Amino acid sequence: YAQQAMSQQLQKEAAVERDSVVSKVRKYIKDYGKKNGYSYIYGTGDAATVLYAKDGYDITEKIVKELNDNYKAPEKTETKDTAKTEEKK
Repeated sequence: YAQQAMSQQLQKEAAVERDSVVSKVRKYIKDYGKKNGYSYIYGTGDAATVLYAKDGYDITEKIVKELNDNYKAPEKTETKDTAKTEEKK
């Protein structure tokens, strides 16, 4: 049990450190892109991602709003069970 607890603690600490490094690298890339006049900086991993884009190019909020508008949950209507119960009354 002690070994398992120590292993879990080590994993938690490593995750915190990894998140910190990733955050610092992202900030560096953003600052680098701004300083050097880039519009975009792309990653080249298996899932190529945009590592930096000028603020005006971020359309996330627009897309999320349209998705929410287009895929709203249907209005809740009275269920059949509730209707049958009320008919019996």
